[in-house]
Amino acid sequence: MQNILTTTYWFDLKPPYFTPSSEKIFIAILLLLLLSAIVFFILKRKKSFFRGLYIKLYNFTISNFSIGLLLIFFRYEKATFLSGRFWMGLWLITMIIWLFFILKNIKKIPENIKKLKEEKERKKYIP
Repeated sequence: MQNILTTTYWFDLKPPYFTPSSEKIFIAILLLLLLSAIVFFILKRKKSFFRGLYIKLYNFTISNFSIGLLLIFFRYEKATFLSGRFWMGLWLITMIIWLFFILKNIKKIPENIKKLKEEKERKKYIP
């Protein structure tokens, strides 16, 4: 395996085909994204306090599934510029950043639930 930290590895415009094991791993990741998109689609249709979170997670999974399909298609077709490894790295970096912001919103949920309970308690005594 070549050195991952070199620029020639990341910006090689004609990367080799996927090895069978790496292709299976990539397809498994895509299937996981698709299954989770289906689950979040079902959950986002139900009325609940977590609906906003489910919408964000659905958007995350379906978008990254679509991008992953495009990346595997371009690699399979050997499209010179569009099958570059840097697209895969850029995709991974954006996934991590997007998940960071989703996790940041998840940390705010207990505070929001507490505020909602306090508001319900206060409205109980208002005619």
